[in-house]
Amino acid sequence: MKDDAKRKKEIADWLNSLHLYFINNVEHKGASQSKFSLWLELPENTVSRAMRGASMPSLETMIAFAKRGGPKIYDICGVPRLMPDDTGIHEFVDLYYEMPPEERDVLLESVLEVMRKKQSTPNKI
Repeated sequence: MKDDAKRKKEIADWLNSLHLYFINNVEHKGASQSKFSLWLELPENTVSRAMRGASMPSLETMIAFAKRGGPKIYDICGVPRLMPDDTGIHEFVDLYYEMPPEERDVLLESVLEVMRKKQSTPNKI
């Protein structure tokens, strides 16, 4: 099991990467930590403490982070992944499980290919 200090550093690294994504792809000019906090829909002091590795996020904070940065935050924090409160995701999952297994494999491979291309592009999470 990871110790608290190491986990906090991993959270800070992940959140700082999300902040760079925000600067480069969302806000562009005039991006500040205040605007980043508004984008995350969290108090600025909560975001600041997590970005410095000074605190472990609460479950509510993790959910807000995951809403913008994806579910990897749950893995870093060592908690089970939560399904986002997003009807599009729920509909996608429902449709996925209605597909025959061979069609699921094709869909999954297509999604993974898109993600591989995205990961090879700088400044993407």
